[in-house]
Amino acid sequence: SIADQVDLGDSYTNIGDVYYHQKNYLLALGYYTQSLEFEKEKKDTLMLGVCHFDLGNTHKQLKNTGQALRYLFD
Repeated sequence: SIADQVDLGDSYTNIGDVYYHQKNYLLALGYYTQSLEFEKEKKDTLMLGVCHFDLGNTHKQLKNTGQALRYLFD
């Protein structure tokens, strides 16, 4: 259901945040990517923006400048 997707998308973002703050950027990327897929299904523009920011910022930390810019300016 949509309610389950809301909870799951938010949960993936929150787990990604934990890994990001632990500087485990590769695991954070995985969770942020999963969250992005749920948010695309819901067409939640606010959360899509959050996902793009999280993915861009994490790629920036990994020195993946091209990927970071793709997410930050997409």
